[in-house]
Amino acid sequence: MGTKRQFDEVEESQGASRGHAAAGKRHKSYNGRKRPAQEDSGAKKRIRAIERSLRKNQDMPANVRIELERELAAQKQILEDKAYRRKRSAMISKYHHVRFFERKKAERLVNQLKRKLEQESDAAEAEKIRHDLHIAEVDEAYTRYFPHIETYVGLYAAAAKKPAEEETEESKKAAAKAALEAERPPMWKVIEKALAEGPAALEKIRDRRS
Repeated sequence: MGTKRQFDEVEESQGASRGHAAAGKRHKSYNGRKRPAQEDSGAKKRIRAIERSLRKNQDMPANVRIELERELAAQKQILEDKAYRRKRSAMISKYHHVRFFERKKAERLVNQLKRKLEQESDAAEAEKIRHDLHIAEVDEAYTRYFPHIETYVGLYAAAAKKPAEEETEESKKAAAKAALEAERPPMWKVIEKALAEGPAALEKIRDRRS
């Protein structure tokens, strides 16, 4: 009898193990079929539901239709805002380095020209320095306020710096001169105008959506 009980217990144990293994497989398979929730799916589903309701119920009360249309507009705005933020983040990341290096270069030019202007006694030469300083200041604003969601157009690509071993004081001056005289992209004029109008105008350009 004792032997039989042991055999039965072994059978039960093996059966339980097989049951657990099968359950584990079923559970794993179930997890594999699961799909992660789609981003913005809640807003998209609600938009479809509202549009379907508006389409199918042409005789709904006017106040109900107005409320649904308002909600529809709000849900669409939510999607638009999220899409804008995603694109803005991606574009900021993509052009971070070029904007950073160009901003630093513009800042150096501004500082150099300010020091030069302070030391200049000749009126005609001072006027020329002020002209160059204005260009450098607009350049700096350009690197900061170029629209975030647009493809950044570099300022100094045509005036690339020479290798370090060739760099001398004269070459630095030549590079600065080339940078100041390089052709500017169309957005530069837009930034120049906004710079004269003030910070709010610059921020409006930086944050524009199209």
